[in-house]
Amino acid sequence: MPQYKFKASQTRLFHCLPRMELVVIGLLTVVVLQLFRMTTCRWLPSLWIEVTLMLAIPPLLLLFASKQLASSSNNRLSVFLSTGVISYAFLGLLIQYITRLSGLGDATEVVLMVVLQYVAWYLIIFSSLLSSYKKVGFVACCALVLFTCFLSENSDVLIASFFFAVCAMWHLLSNYWARLNDKAIDGESKMLPVNGTAIAISLLAVVGVGSIIWAVVPETMTTNLSGFSPFSGGDRGDQDVYARSGVGDGDMLTAGANASTVGPVETDQFIEDDKPSIYDVNMEEYNGAAKIKKRTTRAVALSTQAKHLEEIVKSEQSGKSFRTVRKPSSDKVLDLKDRVSKALFFVEGSVPARFSIDCFHHFDGWDWSKVDLDEKDLPQTQISVDQKSGIPWYRKAFPKKSYLSTSRAHKVKILRLQTNLLPAPPLIQAWHIDQVAHPSFFGINAQGTIFMNGEFIPTYTVIDTLSNVPNFYELANQEGCQMALPESPFSQVPDNETKSRIKKLVDCWTQGHIQGWSQVEAIINRLRSDFSYEPTLVASDNHADSVESFLEQRGGPAYQFASVGTQMLRAAGYKARLKRGFLVQSRDYNRVSGQSIVTSENLHMWPEVCLDGWHWIPVEPTPGFPIPYNHKTWWQWSKGQVAYCVSLIKQHPVQSLLAMLVIGCLYRFRWELIAGLSWITWYLAFQLFPSRRLKATRKLIDRRFWVAGSPRPKFTAITDWFSEPDPDSARSFCQFWQIENFSLAQKSSLQREKVALACRQIVGNLSLRRIKSHIKTELSQ
Repeated sequence: MPQYKFKASQTRLFHCLPRMELVVIGLLTVVVLQLFRMTTCRWLPSLWIEVTLMLAIPPLLLLFASKQLASSSNNRLSVFLSTGVISYAFLGLLIQYITRLSGLGDATEVVLMVVLQYVAWYLIIFSSLLSSYKKVGFVACCALVLFTCFLSENSDVLIASFFFAVCAMWHLLSNYWARLNDKAIDGESKMLPVNGTAIAISLLAVVGVGSIIWAVVPETMTTNLSGFSPFSGGDRGDQDVYARSGVGDGDMLTAGANASTVGPVETDQFIEDDKPSIYDVNMEEYNGAAKIKKRTTRAVALSTQAKHLEEIVKSEQSGKSFRTVRKPSSDKVLDLKDRVSKALFFVEGSVPARFSIDCFHHFDGWDWSKVDLDEKDLPQTQISVDQKSGIPWYRKAFPKKSYLSTSRAHKVKILRLQTNLLPAPPLIQAWHIDQVAHPSFFGINAQGTIFMNGEFIPTYTVIDTLSNVPNFYELANQEGCQMALPESPFSQVPDNETKSRIKKLVDCWTQGHIQGWSQVEAIINRLRSDFSYEPTLVASDNHADSVESFLEQRGGPAYQFASVGTQMLRAAGYKARLKRGFLVQSRDYNRVSGQSIVTSENLHMWPEVCLDGWHWIPVEPTPGFPIPYNHKTWWQWSKGQVAYCVSLIKQHPVQSLLAMLVIGCLYRFRWELIAGLSWITWYLAFQLFPSRRLKATRKLIDRRFWVAGSPRPKFTAITDWFSEPDPDSARSFCQFWQIENFSLAQKSSLQREKVALACRQIVGNLSLRRIKSHIKTELSQ
């Protein structure tokens, strides 16, 4: 037969080429995902160009770098390939970004699948260089095909997935039989390698890291990836065009109270019922206003008193006022008999989030009321309609400030709330309703609140909102804070005995703080720390007003905190107003529907302060309630954590010193600690699983050699390796090991007592100290 000779470059290339079955599996994965993407792709040539680039780049890179890769060390090879994986994943994101700039692109939840496809193909191409790449690439391909089958009902996708399943099954069976027949020198089968100790340590590490992240990392940094969340296009509302879960996407009809799509269904959740107004929500949550107790004289007629009460009730029912003296909340929930659901509206998006309905400006000591603002008090803004990726968005023309560093999106579906006011998050920037683009559809009323023309927003209306997120660190460094004018409705404080008391408290709390956001935070933090949240506490009428009652009682309900906070901010010279709306928290999230359910129990009040004449920043004075959503950069978060650690050390110096000593000792004796934990694991296995004593002992001795700095090579027999420190101590154990793994005839005659004695003997003789001494002697020679 002819002898074929290959060049050195060809030999290196053949050494780097992946297995053909893995290439077929990777190609089938690409086919499955591309067939799924073709059903929603807007321009097919862009899809084929992207697929061609994705398939061609890794093989070309392997072809040109095969010489260097084959001669590289393991460390350099691992670093090079790992860098390539990360770079290739970012390449997929970059292509998606460029595609979206031209109005194309995939659905938002498909983008991550496409990026995973890039990574899986790269891993398969370079799988011959690192064995772990073969496993990870195969698992990634299986996950992609599985999720694609869940998302698609296309018959072509299912047929291609069937061929993928056949090839994947063949790959698994071939690996299974190869491992079954492959015996290591030490006799241990490599068919199903499972290391119980490694699994236990990994679980403990995962739990520990998760606990640290949950306790230390701020909630703002644990939200979904910006721009790649399935709901409403992620945290950027202008990407809503790519969300498959948008309104009327046609994939499915709505099921029950699903906020994503709208369609006809047969369910009792869509039965019409009486929609509550804001007054009804207040009555249900606060159980109505308390009766007015005034000091009356004989000169005051009863008819005048009754008339005054009637005027207050009418004002509350029309939503024009809010009384700060209310009855205690009862434990009994007031529900109408014909109500099917308590939900007022649904929310999709990150939480905590506030959705305001209206605001109050004037306070007489007991009642908050609305006033019609003059043009000089209302920001000169217009509502315009802009087209973004073919979708009309309503926008407010506000100047963009540097402290408004990012934005986030929410999807709101109105269910039972009878109001024409838009449930808007603070600092709302834009909003969108499907197929609505008329400029006069929305307006701004005399109180500065966005409203929809009509009696109320129709049921099942889905509103996408995009709001700015402030950066409190940047806000504190803003210069040129605009103070409120005395005649401004946002600076009004009741002229009574409490006014001077509030002013003294504010001056005391803000002493040493720079004018602006620093003083605002000082006031809010003192309210949160010095006063108690008491939802059932009622303001006493034995004081000049409800603010004085709050200060004397050292606490009260949330609306009392909001009322007092607004008055104190005004007393400090800042524009402030009282907002009423709904606070949505993580406890309101429903995993079945994938959205937060908002009921009357979410009713809340909070102050808003204006420092630049344009933007109203929400603050939260009520203790126990989450502070408004804000943004921090990595550098700002790091500085905050360092400052927190320094203050913690200053507060607890003795405990901090002890903790540092413990950490130092753990680091100093880390190898001895690992050896001790290994011995405990061996002892438990030795006592509980007699049939696994030999294997547990071998693992313990291997671990001791590894801790000592001389791990046993993979294909070195234990008879040769364990006998080096002391040939006599390992003889009995190695004999029993050979019988256990290589002699089926003598395996049944093994006596457990002798096996146990041999295991104890080698564990005692080959201690960590003796192994280290042997290695040290070998090195000195």
